[in-house]
This record gives sequence, C-alpha cells and structure tokens, in this order.
Amino acid sequence: MHPTSLRSLLLPTVLITASSPLAIAAQAPATANAATAVKAVAPHELRESAKLSDKIERALEGKGDLNWDKVIPDLEESRARIEAYLGHHPRDVGALILKVRQGMVLALLEPMQVNLSEDDTSGATADPYVPLNEALDRVIALEPRLAEAYYWKARISATQIPRFVDGTFQMVADWDQAAVWSSRAVELAPESVRVRELLALALAQQGATDRALEVIGSVEGGKHLLAMILKDFKGFPLPASAVALPERAQTFAQMFAVDARARFGPQRVRAYLVPGPASELAAFFKAQWPTFELRSDDGDGDAGSGEGPRAFTQFLEPKGSGWTPAKTSKNTDFLSSKWPDKGIQMVVMEWTAAAEAVRGQYPSTVELPEVFCELVLLNFRQ
Repeated sequence: MHPTSLRSLLLPTVLITASSPLAIAAQAPATANAATAVKAVAPHELRESAKLSDKIERALEGKGDLNWDKVIPDLEESRARIEAYLGHHPRDVGALILKVRQGMVLALLEPMQVNLSEDDTSGATADPYVPLNEALDRVIALEPRLAEAYYWKARISATQIPRFVDGTFQMVADWDQAAVWSSRAVELAPESVRVRELLALALAQQGATDRALEVIGSVEGGKHLLAMILKDFKGFPLPASAVALPERAQTFAQMFAVDARARFGPQRVRAYLVPGPASELAAFFKAQWPTFELRSDDGDGDAGSGEGPRAFTQFLEPKGSGWTPAKTSKNTDFLSSKWPDKGIQMVVMEWTAAAEAVRGQYPSTVELPEVFCELVLLNFRQ
C-alpha cells in the first residue's frame, strides 16, 4: 500500500472498534456416547442444511468459492426447513446448533436495524443474535457438557453489535464475555483447535497476550498462525516512549477484514504514539537494523523535517528469529491478489503543530510535544 493511500485512515476520524468475523476452524469429530461432546450431530432430516453450512464455513475460511447470489436463497430455504423441523423436535440439540450456525451467517448478510439516537444506547432495535443465544441456552440446558454450545456463545459475544459509546457510534464486541464462554469450551474440549483459537483471540483482544500464548502457543507444534502473529509482535523492538493505541489499531484491522486470507485480522495490527519526529524514530530502528531507513511518499530518501502530516513506510522481512529491512521500496496493496505471505509493513505518520482536532484523537494522559508520530505495524504472516 502506498503511503499516500494511508492518509485518510490516519487522519482524524470516528473510531470504530472493528473485529472482523472470526474464521471458522476445522471441527473435530464428535465422540459417540461421550459424557463431554465436542460437536453436535445434525439430524438426518437436515443433512442438506448441514452440508450447506459446511460449504459456507469452508468458504469463509478461504477454502473454497461461493456464488452468494445462489447461496442466500438456499440459506433462506434452509432456515425455513430448520424452523419447521424444530417445531416438531424442539429438543433436538443438533438442529438447534445448526440453526445457530446458519443464523450467524444470515446475521452478517442481512441489514441490521439500528437506532442512531444518543438517548437510546441500546443500539440495534432488532438484534438478530437474541434468538441464536436463546437456542444455545436451550442446548446448554439439555446438554450442559456440549463444548460446541459454549463455542458459539463465545462467537456471538465476539461479534460486533452497533452501540453508542462515549458519544460516538461504534461496532462493539464483548470480548470479556467471549473469553468466559470460550474458556468453558476449552475446559470441555481441550484438544479442539478452534475453541483454543477463540479463547486465545479473546484474551489477546483484552491485551492479555501472555495468557493467549499459554492457550495457543503449543498448538500445531508451536506453529499455529495466531501464536506466530502474537510472537512476532511480542518480540518486536519499540522505543520506551511508545504508547499503545489499541482503538487505532482496530481501525486499521478493518482493512484485513476484506480478505479471507487475513485470518485473525484484529491481532494483525498494532498502533503506537511516539513523541518526537520521524527522524528520531528512524534512528531508533537503525540502531536495531543498520540498513534501516524510512521511505517517504515518493519512495526514497530518509525521514526529514517538514510541516505535518507526512507519511513514511518500510517493509520488514523475517530473518532467522528477527527481522531485516527490505532492500528496495516494498509497498503493499491490501486489495491486491498478490499479498506477501510474511513480513511486517511499518507505516509512520509524522505530525507537526497538529490541530486540536488531531491531538484530541490521542490519549489525554499523554502530553504531546510539538512534533509526534503515529507508528502502525501490519503483520502479513500466512
């Protein structure tokens, strides 16, 4: 992405806390007659609905293509079929779980009615997740040791719901509750990768990176994608004066949400406020990597002085257990079909004598000098 295309994202804007829909991991087979089950089995009468859900979930995971013009009518037909079946078999756990799986997809596809009045902080006037949570409550009442029920409760908690927060309209996910539900799912199915993924992601979203790594760090021989992304950032050098900006990071995470290849999008981005000019920031990184330089808008030259805002970039490639700066200008287009399969894109926006509207976007606890930078790191590891 060329640095000039980043200006609109770094300039003052209403911050929307984004968390892209969680990718659905492969489901472990259920254990017959086990006291604790990982996955509910759909009834024979709904086998076509189950196949449709499997197909959609594989596509959302980036493992297949879908013709959505055809899938949406199929989903509507399937929803009617599931509801009719549950009318006669209201205690069928497999059918209730299937209702939730398809309901999650339909909730993402259908427009949500939103109340934009600041006097009513309830946000959505027709929350599509209410009946799904009710279905899961019924499942838990029937089979309290079914891990999949708690997994989907966590998934719903981790889904964005429109709300007014601090006077701004935001898409809010309840990561605290997601951690509670997914923790229960891990207790019941500790070998399930997808439930461990969800718990680790919820913990990471809370800022508990070390705890997240305890949950996911040993999965797949330590090579699980989320674990590797978290480790990348955990060991990344930063100036002592850098202040984390998690809300700004989530704004950038929206760019990753456009592509199924960017699993765990909310954890692929870090943003920081760093007092001082870009030249000082460049000097810090040059002390880490002697060949480092920040490339300005035209793609060459070192960071210098000037009236802000000014944009700079660098691309860092993995080398052994660390990083090395790209030898040539390497700009990344998030909408391109040719994403890098590894590396971190560094973006720096330098502000000089920033207007009050700009300064108000940053934490009030930080005393901003005349010149300061916003540092953004975007992880492309696949």
